[in-house]
Amino acid sequence: MNFHPVRGAHGSLEYVEGPPPAPKPRPLRVARMLAVAHALSGILARPGGPTRGEMARALKMTEARLSQLLDLVLLAPDIQEDLLFLEVAPGRDPIPERALRSVVRPLAWREQRRRYARLRETALRVPGGGAGPEAPAPSLGRPATAARSRPRGSRTGAARPPG
Repeated sequence: MNFHPVRGAHGSLEYVEGPPPAPKPRPLRVARMLAVAHALSGILARPGGPTRGEMARALKMTEARLSQLLDLVLLAPDIQEDLLFLEVAPGRDPIPERALRSVVRPLAWREQRRRYARLRETALRVPGGGAGPEAPAPSLGRPATAARSRPRGSRTGAARPPG
């Protein structure tokens, strides 16, 4: 017998026999960030509206972070639409905002579409879809523990001169 927890109307917990229900799909986090970016862009475009610096301070973020967020508005319209309608299972998003930064970098929409297609293909690949053993989905972001290949501020990796 399989039991799974179910929350009642007033927060009570019951255990029900049977398989747990399938998780509900949800929109990507970057889709919500894209909606916020459009709203902020509209506020900045108003005559007499705040500057980027004022907005960044009001939102308690750096101007650089605000620029990263506003850059999402520069994505090709069909890419924005795909992101808005894409739903995923609960858990880690297969397309994080950080991975989209390389897509938005070129302003030519044709190049953005090419980069996005490649990103989407690797991000949404189903593990174990082939005949081989199941492999974990590829990671799109840089691992938090990745070591730098060269010291900060160094272009060649050579040690800085003393002094």
